[in-house]
Amino acid sequence: MLVSTVGPFEKFGEAAVSAAVDAGAIYFDSTGEPPFIRRVFEQYGPAAARTGAALLTAFGNDYVPGTLAGALALTQAGAGTAGVHVGYFITANGAAQRGQGFSKGTLNSLVGVLLEPMYRWRDGALHDEPAGARYRTFQVAGRDRPGVSIGATEQFALPRLAATGVAPRLREVDVYLGWFGPISRAVHLGSRVAPLFAKFEPVAKGLTAVGRLAVRKATEEPNAATLAASTSYFVGEAFGASGQRLASVTLTAPDGYAITAELLAWAPGTPWSTGSPAPARSTR
Repeated sequence: MLVSTVGPFEKFGEAAVSAAVDAGAIYFDSTGEPPFIRRVFEQYGPAAARTGAALLTAFGNDYVPGTLAGALALTQAGAGTAGVHVGYFITANGAAQRGQGFSKGTLNSLVGVLLEPMYRWRDGALHDEPAGARYRTFQVAGRDRPGVSIGATEQFALPRLAATGVAPRLREVDVYLGWFGPISRAVHLGSRVAPLFAKFEPVAKGLTAVGRLAVRKATEEPNAATLAASTSYFVGEAFGASGQRLASVTLTAPDGYAITAELLAWAPGTPWSTGSPAPARSTR
């Protein structure tokens, strides 16, 4: 078994997942980087099937809780589901909002994928699109909060669940990140020019360098008071063919770093990850 927390995963992550595939091992990682997630599914997934490896990428705050919320909404709505939207949000109370809410590692990962192509799932296939290409609001903690689109694991996992017969008419899976608050609209508008920047290597490198420079001013660890005062929200919504909402599920948890740590500590000891038989369950 291999648990990888190396990052940025786009830069350092492939050695670990490649070794797990070659060894036929069970693999977990803590990435939140969409291009790396896609590579695990599309490139390493088929190879893992041949060697007997099991790859569980993004096994943390990104993107286990949202996948669960989306799966619950999809299951509740059932066969009439045509679309599922999932939103990730963080709230903090009072003065704690002014503290640094993310580690330097998280910020470096974000800068590293800023101009990378993301993806959406439509009509049975993934389609490339820039980060933030779509914008919508979710009702979270009593108010409308904006989110912008991003690639995640839901675009891989939820269509597979639907294909088991839960929702055979599923046509779209979208994931939205609500971390940017009031500047979400600007992030969305900026997505229109991001592909142009990415085409010109000097421009792309320059923008990435500016981002790295900004991150250098951040502290290694997030502000403890900000984390203690924060709540994570994961919203899954299922829609019918005409756009009517059929089901909505909201999960809450403490800060994302706590979620990730607990998931990565819990999963390797479970029977399904160790190969041990599951305990007998009563049918009564």
